[in-house]
Amino acid sequence: MNWEQTKIDLGLVREKQTIRFAYKAIKELDVVNFTPSCGGCTTIDGFKNSVLVVKYKGESIPTHILLEGKTTIDYIKTIRVTYRNGVEEVLTFVVKITK
Repeated sequence: MNWEQTKIDLGLVREKQTIRFAYKAIKELDVVNFTPSCGGCTTIDGFKNSVLVVKYKGESIPTHILLEGKTTIDYIKTIRVTYRNGVEEVLTFVVKITK
């Protein structure tokens, strides 16, 4: 395992709210790329001193969900980590979006 945790629960986040959070590596890593599953809502703010800083902007709840009378939606997002040796690893975060 390369990270202190590979899954982070962000809890409740409002639509359009921006939050930053971090994954901490347990050793020095030779990473060539970080690829978020959703480039529109998730950006990589940096990877320095074994800390990966991620910025997430809460998405809008889809209209069809609102029409069902629901005011929250759960999402699971991933960040694919590619190492210089070609190995890939997936970091995950979960979030509950609310109005």
